[in-house]
Amino acid sequence: MNTWLTDVTFYDNVRAQHTLITKHFDIQHARAVIGWSMGAGQAFQWATMYPDFIDICVPFCGAAKTSIHNQVFLEGAKAALLATKKQPSAGPSKDGVLPKGEEYRTWTAEERENGLKAFGRVYAGWGFSQTFYRQKVYETHLGFKGLEDFLTNFWEAWFLSKDPENLLVMLRTWQAGDCSDQEPYNGDFKAAMRGIKAKTLVLPSKTDLYFPPEDSEIEVANMKLGVGELGIFPSGDLQNHDLNLLGIDNHFGFFDVQFQRMIEPEANVTWIKDALNFQPCCLHSKARLQQPLIIPEKQLLKVKTTLVDTVMADSSVKPIELSFPLPKAPDTSIHLHLTINKTSLLLFLTTAINGDTSTTAPLGSFVYALPDRINSSQALSTPLYTFESSVEFTTRLAKLLARKSGKPVYVGNSISFASAGMGGTVEEEMEGFKKVVEVVMDEVQRSDDFEAQALPIPWAFCVPAYRRLCELYRKTAQGFHIQVMVMAWQPQEEPLRQLSRCLRDSLSGHNKTAQKQAELMLADAKSSPDINNYLTYLFSSSQAPGGLPYSFEEYFAIRSAAAIMLKNNIKTGYKGIPMESLGLIRSSIPNSLQDQNPLIRSYAGNVITEIVSRGGILGWPQLLPELMTLIANENGSVTPEAQEGAMAALAKICEDNKKVLDKEYAGERPLTFIIPKLIDFAGNPKPKIRSLALGCLNVFIPHPPQALIANLDHLLNRLFQLASDPSDDVRRQVCRAFVQIVEVRPDKILPHIAGLVDYMLAQQQKTDDEDLACDAAEFWLTVGEHNELWQSLGPYLNKIIPVLLESMVYSEEDVALLEGGGDDADIEDRAEDIKPTFAKNKSARTLANSEEGGESNQNGGNYAKISGMDDDLEEGEVSDYEDGDDDGNPEDRWNLRKCSAAALDVFATDFGGPVFETILPYLMKNLKHEDWSYREAAVLALGAVAEGCMDVVTPHLPDLVPYLISLLKDTEPLVRQITCWTLGRYSAWGAGLVEPTLRSQYFEPMMEGILTKMLDPNKRVQEAGASAFAHLEEKAGPALTPYCEPIIRQFVRCFEKYKDRNMFILYDCVQTLAEHVGAGLASPNLIDLLMPALIHRWHKVFDQSRELFPLLECLSYVATALGESFIPFAPPVFTRCIKIIHQNLEESLAAVNNPILDAPDKDFLVTSLDLISAIVQAVEDEQAAALVSASQPQLFDLLSFCMEDAANDVRQSSYALLGDCAKVVFPQLRPFLPVLLPKLIHQLDLDSILDSQKESGFSVINNACWSSGEISIQYGKEMAPYVGKLLERLLSILGNPEVPKSVLENAAIALGRLGLNNADVLAPHLSTFSEPFLKSIKGVDFTLEKATAFKGFLLVVVSNPQAMEKDIARLFTSIARYKKDLAYETPLTADLHQMFQHTIDLYKTLIPNFSTFLSQQIPANDVTSLTATYNL
Repeated sequence: MNTWLTDVTFYDNVRAQHTLITKHFDIQHARAVIGWSMGAGQAFQWATMYPDFIDICVPFCGAAKTSIHNQVFLEGAKAALLATKKQPSAGPSKDGVLPKGEEYRTWTAEERENGLKAFGRVYAGWGFSQTFYRQKVYETHLGFKGLEDFLTNFWEAWFLSKDPENLLVMLRTWQAGDCSDQEPYNGDFKAAMRGIKAKTLVLPSKTDLYFPPEDSEIEVANMKLGVGELGIFPSGDLQNHDLNLLGIDNHFGFFDVQFQRMIEPEANVTWIKDALNFQPCCLHSKARLQQPLIIPEKQLLKVKTTLVDTVMADSSVKPIELSFPLPKAPDTSIHLHLTINKTSLLLFLTTAINGDTSTTAPLGSFVYALPDRINSSQALSTPLYTFESSVEFTTRLAKLLARKSGKPVYVGNSISFASAGMGGTVEEEMEGFKKVVEVVMDEVQRSDDFEAQALPIPWAFCVPAYRRLCELYRKTAQGFHIQVMVMAWQPQEEPLRQLSRCLRDSLSGHNKTAQKQAELMLADAKSSPDINNYLTYLFSSSQAPGGLPYSFEEYFAIRSAAAIMLKNNIKTGYKGIPMESLGLIRSSIPNSLQDQNPLIRSYAGNVITEIVSRGGILGWPQLLPELMTLIANENGSVTPEAQEGAMAALAKICEDNKKVLDKEYAGERPLTFIIPKLIDFAGNPKPKIRSLALGCLNVFIPHPPQALIANLDHLLNRLFQLASDPSDDVRRQVCRAFVQIVEVRPDKILPHIAGLVDYMLAQQQKTDDEDLACDAAEFWLTVGEHNELWQSLGPYLNKIIPVLLESMVYSEEDVALLEGGGDDADIEDRAEDIKPTFAKNKSARTLANSEEGGESNQNGGNYAKISGMDDDLEEGEVSDYEDGDDDGNPEDRWNLRKCSAAALDVFATDFGGPVFETILPYLMKNLKHEDWSYREAAVLALGAVAEGCMDVVTPHLPDLVPYLISLLKDTEPLVRQITCWTLGRYSAWGAGLVEPTLRSQYFEPMMEGILTKMLDPNKRVQEAGASAFAHLEEKAGPALTPYCEPIIRQFVRCFEKYKDRNMFILYDCVQTLAEHVGAGLASPNLIDLLMPALIHRWHKVFDQSRELFPLLECLSYVATALGESFIPFAPPVFTRCIKIIHQNLEESLAAVNNPILDAPDKDFLVTSLDLISAIVQAVEDEQAAALVSASQPQLFDLLSFCMEDAANDVRQSSYALLGDCAKVVFPQLRPFLPVLLPKLIHQLDLDSILDSQKESGFSVINNACWSSGEISIQYGKEMAPYVGKLLERLLSILGNPEVPKSVLENAAIALGRLGLNNADVLAPHLSTFSEPFLKSIKGVDFTLEKATAFKGFLLVVVSNPQAMEKDIARLFTSIARYKKDLAYETPLTADLHQMFQHTIDLYKTLIPNFSTFLSQQIPANDVTSLTATYNL
């Protein structure tokens, strides 16, 4: 063996290749390098070794660095081969170890045979997938008789054709593969990947056992942003590494689509497939040389030259063109195109019927052959392109010509003998074969350049020439009538027609039958593998394709429907979309960004955004740079439509992928590049671009990434530049930006506050654009609520408040829409009038003194915007609940009037008296104004300052309240409506009157007036009256008990009169009364009044009605208030709740398994779970147990599913119910705990909380903590197997600074309660949780929860007192400050005082000079308390 061959690396190969093509072929730059398997490793080597030499790198089914797992597999094959020579392997990338004293010797025939057979059998387990063997594909597809036949006659036979030393050299090269093992990377793999400059398309095979996709993901992730892209070959389960071995050609369709995007779009890349087909590195061929395919400069993709110009020989050689008849068929001629070069022959052949010049011959085969220098009677060949009917003839011809001429020969043959005299018999074919050989050899003999012994150039090193030959063979053959039509995916006419018709009919509002049929057909069409191709084709075609008879308007609707369906398909089934389809979508949809129609551009942006959201940034890495290039339009060639479309698409991507864009990829974050570009785009000459760019930046300001913080001054300068922009849209975005910067960087706003006040006032007074004015008014709301900035507005109140008051008056347009609303109480509501109501799930189980439990007054409390209803809708898509009238009704949307009132409310809270003094003249002037709109605005202003200015308004209320009560009879419904609201705001004053005379003079008329308006002839006044009365109920609380009978009688009348819309707010009134009056509602006469009305609605409302949400919620509060009095109503209500939960869960499961089904509304689950929880607590324990035991399906089986529901609200209510059941029906719960507890523990994982859902996510964890504590009390020692994992989760919560206070407290209580029965399990870990427990429990009120937690903690302490060394002082302080309460009266906590005493006595024996220790470690007052209470 030549030892210099033992250490050949990819580095050596690529250096040799570089020398060959630059020195000998004079190619100084390559468009692309493509390689498979070890060729892929060399492609990576090219990209890192000569990063400026190539534009594109496409390694597929290979690796930049051979993995350890791969090296181990190769070691096994190498060891099997070496064992036959009794040589162990010296390790990866090394030779075998020679026996002591023995030198290298050649292989004996026996060693060679046994070694290669062993090598083949080891390799057999890696060459194909598990599925290949499981399904016995070697029999069904390859024709072998059985496994042994396959191993012997395939794997062994194939490797027996190899030289063992060649295999070892190749194997060592593979093992040593590492493109970072060179200067300047020196083994730093990440640096090597970052050093790649060429666009790199990494294509692993899904089932490759050598080079799995996970390794490729690491490679791409470490490349610079925009450089690397990952695409996974959709190989079937039968394939492994050799994509073409089974003749499965679909991979090249995938390759074509993927590679097409890497080069210029107009280029035809199908020739790459041919190049890969003839490359032995891509076929399981006999001459397996794994070299990369090197493609020269871009312009060579468009070669328009003769064949001879492509050859690496004397360019002066001219081709010989001859034509002669077939010997046995004179009417059929063979056309011959021969080029005789010094080192090779190039021959093209085709046939034609005499006189027929129009017939296009089918593409034939292209074969390369060269003489065998070892056996001159033979020739070697490989097919470069194959066509089944001609490949055998072409191969024989090429080999014979190579043997006779002694030169390498290229033969392209599309001869057809079908038109010959006898239809192409063997005799005719043989005669034709002989004639071609004869003619060619005659020409060769006459050639002056003929040299019989010319040395051939090894074809594996002439890749550029082969590429050119293959390209020309595919594209041109001048004078030969060869025409090749290679096209991307094309639709079939009939399916396209059917789909377009279905899309059109699905939008039909006139023919419901056709619409339903179309929807069903579209649902069925989703199962077609080409459905997304058809949708893409329809959407991206700007005009109706031929054969589709649609008008412009009809086809626009079809395109729109196609885009929406395509987007939804991507959203729900991205992972199942074939890679070829994704490639088609990615290459086609961006073209629609330049469509003339803005809606089409918007739809294109929606689809693009969905792809990025589902596939990630790395799935389409070139997209963002390309969009920004379009927007920048540096060369001026981009149309305005394309600029706007690209900007809109970028804005959508940013909005939906904020966190993804701020992740690090190969050490860089996309936003580092995007944010500065957006600020630049905000200065674009086109107002639409400026507005979209600012809107995009506004997406990031609320949670600013580092890139935005670093560029904030640049952004502020841009905002100040755009403050006077002529576009209202741009100024609206400027206002929004300033408002959001207030929240994140108030220090940047404060120096400019004076100028901003003037600017926002000016914009707010732009009444011709209410949206702009409203965005400006948001500034007061935001600054007024900011702890650091609100005082800065003090000097400007006299300027701001008059503008706010002016903005609170209905505009002329609003008056025209609203005036004279009329008496409509008897008119049935339209379905679209009933807005969706969302269930309010049971609040998180907070403690009595928790700060998180109250309602927030942020954004003006009652003025707060209704948000989140249509978050998933994109531009151009319509909500199911959108009736089209909201924008025309100012009462149904957040507007300038409401925003101004909310700002006034906030100012009143901030500044108090001065605000009321400022508005007082306005009130005196307008409260009795003749124009109802000014009268209404004055009442609104008075209500807005109620909470903040109550002290200064109170002296005026004895005069104001009677006047407001009189306004309840105003002729204008809107005045009556706002008066109800304002009286509700002042109801706290009335409820607080203690003197009976004053109560009868003010509070009772106020209450009676509002109650009366609940039956006003106008529906909106009814709604306002009900809402105001609910507010009064909250303020009055138990003081309403004496008035319950007239109140409930009015409620019952409302139940009889109300239409569907106001029924929702009526339920709120009932439940609020039940919540605040409580047991005062449980008298028999009140039950007899209220319950029949509720039960009547209960029977009337069907299970799918949205009215069921507030009804169930209302009943849960009523059940709690009535307690045992609710027992007669409990069984049917409980049973129906079980039924609703079961039905909802089944529908959810069906929707998961069948995407065409709509998912059910989870609010049904929330309200049903909460009502069951209320019933379980309200009725007697025995009846609760009976209800739970009799439930069908079993309650806890259903609860198990609810505890894992994707919706936070459902899980929150589930864990509340779980805890309640642990308290009331534990014997029924116990058998299910082995299933439920692991799910509870999993829920306590903080990583499960999404940033976008933090508040509700923490509420779920809060209830899970609480329920775990309740279970711990009841489960006793059986809780022991779960203590370790629970402790881990609870400690994680207690140690996280982002966790809200209430959650920390409940986690501490749960942890303490674990010690009640499992102190021995917790004791060894005491030192890890003593400090966070004592810190978190400190703020909890002295309730039963705290008592039980402290007792459990003390039991752990006495089990391991030494573990408290660092926390003894904190423990004694907690004991000293612990206050006795009614909690001591329970059996569980009755001995808590004794536990405190026992703990102190224990440490007295352990700590020397205990009194000194106490005086030095804890405050003196705490020492005094301990001494007095525990006899120190």
